[in-house]
Amino acid sequence: MIYRNDIDGLRALAVIAVLIYHLGYLPYGYLGVDIFFVISGFLITKINYLESIHNNFSLLKFYERRIRRILPLLFLVTSVSLIAGIILLLPQDLVALSKSVIASNFSFNNILMYLTSGGYWETGNNFKPLMHTWSLGIEEQFYLFYPLIFMFSTRFGTKYIGLIIGILSILSLIFFFLQPDITGKFFLIQYRFYELSVGGLAAIFLSGKLRSTPSINIVQIVIVFLLLLILAGLFKFSNEVLIVLTIIFTVIILLFGEILSTKKSWYFKIFTNPTITFIGKISFSLYMWHQPIFAFARMTVVREMTPVWAVVLTAITVLMSIISFYFVENYFRDKKKVSLQALTTTLFLVLSLSSATSLYLIFRGGVVRDIEILDITSQQNQISANFSPKSNILLNYNNRIFNLHKNFNSSTKKRILVIGDSFARDASNILLESGYQYKMEVRYIDFKDLYTANINKDLLTKAEHIVFSFDNFESKTIINDIEERWKVNLNPNAVTFFGTKNFGSNFHAGYDYFQSRFFYDWTGQYYSQTNQAVLAKNIKLKREWGDQYIDLIAPLIKSGTTDQIMR
Repeated sequence: MIYRNDIDGLRALAVIAVLIYHLGYLPYGYLGVDIFFVISGFLITKINYLESIHNNFSLLKFYERRIRRILPLLFLVTSVSLIAGIILLLPQDLVALSKSVIASNFSFNNILMYLTSGGYWETGNNFKPLMHTWSLGIEEQFYLFYPLIFMFSTRFGTKYIGLIIGILSILSLIFFFLQPDITGKFFLIQYRFYELSVGGLAAIFLSGKLRSTPSINIVQIVIVFLLLLILAGLFKFSNEVLIVLTIIFTVIILLFGEILSTKKSWYFKIFTNPTITFIGKISFSLYMWHQPIFAFARMTVVREMTPVWAVVLTAITVLMSIISFYFVENYFRDKKKVSLQALTTTLFLVLSLSSATSLYLIFRGGVVRDIEILDITSQQNQISANFSPKSNILLNYNNRIFNLHKNFNSSTKKRILVIGDSFARDASNILLESGYQYKMEVRYIDFKDLYTANINKDLLTKAEHIVFSFDNFESKTIINDIEERWKVNLNPNAVTFFGTKNFGSNFHAGYDYFQSRFFYDWTGQYYSQTNQAVLAKNIKLKREWGDQYIDLIAPLIKSGTTDQIMR
């Protein structure tokens, strides 16, 4: 196999785009991940296909290569992130990180992201150190069953390999376009399979003799045309179309890169430039380190990702990547330096330690120290420090609200019914911890059960006051819907709605916690920018509900501004 420097140049383009995107300066830079997928499918298939042709394909060798390539650096990054999280993070953030460590270690962080996040583009993902390992989950799940196609070829011949991969690619592409769930089609393997497999088809096609080779000029025109099309369509095309265009662009470069690699061509000067190819060589390390560094910085010292901070964090990422490239990636890939037994033993120990520690932290509710601001004491630490979910301080705090989904008992206390999602659970905790808690009997209905649980009719009938609070609330029609479904009459004057708690994209409690722990007693006032759409929705709901609306944003607005929220 001839080593192609231009593919390193393509990797560099992909990783640079992703890094700039996660710094907040390139809206569609996430398409770099799609380039990585196609390259990965291309290179993996190229090796496996040639081995199959020569009757030399080995499933064990395939998995050994993948393990040496991916797992040492992955386990290092998850372990370092976990250690940093234990030192720096608040309990809830540490629990979320611990779950991501386990999911990343076992190659299903893409599934965890699908189940727990509202989508890849959520601003909250900027504060997740291991969010980016969703793409490794896709690749590793692909590697589980993709080589079985080549195992099949050892019995029935290599002529069916391309056909099988082609059929699977078409099915995956159809699923991708037919799936209405944007989050699902982004994070799940069945909707991403075609990106890797199309790269595989390109490798199979390139392994044969091309009947006719297009001229360099024609290929260059096609590539430039696709680039212009992608750039021109960034604000017009759908995400699906942009992904497909990016894949076509990548496949064309993989197919005709060798033709373009003449010393006088612009392609040669850009994609085989020594600096660019070096970035491509360390691209895996760059990809693995950038998100933890960016996320921890945002949660500790970076209030706003200014150009200066972007340069500083990028420099740190590059330095860490160079070190890990030479002393982790290259070291563990060298069979002479690290035997298979030493490799598996080391990885097993690191995997076991980081996963067990993460599991322990989850059961503890992320409580590893006294936190005065949260009123968590050492005594509570001791109570929660065991492997029983019932003693998890965070779970207990939230589960006590779910336990309020039961009938009213008191005839003397004010009967309050809270309806909604996590917003409503916050509202419930406010009521339970207020100075009026002994005068109220609080009950709770989760919004997803509002129209299904039979007990709800009794709760709605007996409640003296109803509090609504949930994220995507729009209008008072909710009252009409409830009355029609349960055949009850609600008092419209005995209703309160808690407003949104969306305080801004760069609002994170971890920042203030870190500053107060390591630098000063935080008593200052500084502000974060709030989304204009959130403000508009808040104003609309306030006008609609009037005095029955509890505005959580207005009291925090900086004097003289309309969108600066006090942290």
